[in-house]
Amino acid sequence: MPLHHRHLLLFLLLPFFFFFFIAAISAKNLSDYCPQTRCGSLIVKYPFYLESTAPSSSQSICGYEGFGINCSTGNPILTLPSDVYLVKSIDYNSKKLSLVDTEIGFNLCPAPGHNVSLDPNSTLKWDPVNTHYFFLINCTKNQSPSSNGYPPPTSSEYTLPMINCLSNQYYRSYVLPPDKASVSAQWLPVCNRSVLVPFAGVVSIPDNGGFPMTVKSGFMLDWSQAALCSGCEATQGCCGRKTTTGQFVCFCNDGLHDKNCKD
Repeated sequence: MPLHHRHLLLFLLLPFFFFFFIAAISAKNLSDYCPQTRCGSLIVKYPFYLESTAPSSSQSICGYEGFGINCSTGNPILTLPSDVYLVKSIDYNSKKLSLVDTEIGFNLCPAPGHNVSLDPNSTLKWDPVNTHYFFLINCTKNQSPSSNGYPPPTSSEYTLPMINCLSNQYYRSYVLPPDKASVSAQWLPVCNRSVLVPFAGVVSIPDNGGFPMTVKSGFMLDWSQAALCSGCEATQGCCGRKTTTGQFVCFCNDGLHDKNCKD
């Protein structure tokens, strides 16, 4: 082929090469939409996501609704209806995560300040390993007869020992097992507050020496597949939503789809 013909052919093909080059560098795959990141030592990946990385340039979030983790302080924080919680660990194989109240996690003698609740519509559920305990905080002397003037009665039949690090000469605090709800209600009028808090294990306070560590163990949650995600995940996609409208989207290797990677 004459040299000038080659130059002409190259000139004609150049726009096509340029087009495919731009397409190649601008194309996104699933890992671009749903990246694996870290917050401290915690690996954050689908169905969780870092709120600091969302929304992306495509104005969409890859992950389950309510699974956003805030890492602005360097600690992984998940928001539940009742408060914000420190994420201690996430097991992506068993679909379990361990949480602890931020007020408890950073306190030398933690006193739970509120009940822990979940959104009934969320895929996050209580793990069976949890036991819910009643905390009676800052209880004053009671006018009704009792063995020592402080609630609840010290009988080992239905109460655990007093929490020494949360008590003084004016107030005392106690923790009761879940089957003693009636006792908790009985003494509520003379206590500053009563809260129901889950823990992954048994709260044991033999000298109170192990109490802070036991309480700081936190609680466990499980998660299940979101109802809207079944079709998307069955076609190797990841679920998400548009940040502007909240509309469901399915992230696939070839881009965003409305329902699944085959629609």
